[in-house]
Amino acid sequence: MVNNIQNETFQPCVAFHPGETLKEKLAEMNMTAESFSAATGIPSYMIEDILCARSSVTADIALAFEEVTNIPAHFWLNTQHNYDDYMLKNKPSSFRLRLSNLRRVAAVF
Repeated sequence: MVNNIQNETFQPCVAFHPGETLKEKLAEMNMTAESFSAATGIPSYMIEDILCARSSVTADIALAFEEVTNIPAHFWLNTQHNYDDYMLKNKPSSFRLRLSNLRRVAAVF
């Protein structure tokens, strides 16, 4: 018997915000958020928001991060994309909840 796994997609059980990687990299580089802010030219409040997962990494930010950390911009963008995708699929939203309720009601009829 052959298992057909072509239609299955990998669903990670966790995804990390790029701020987690940034925390680790700042510690490795012995940099504070403030010194990283100065090195990248990104306001310190934005760095703090990324570190606390309150803000996303954009293309411009990813390029600035690349310049200082030597981690490619596409890594930062892919990490953000993966995190956003995970949150979209796993975090209950009011729309998804309403849709689920409508499907339940429609199944009764």
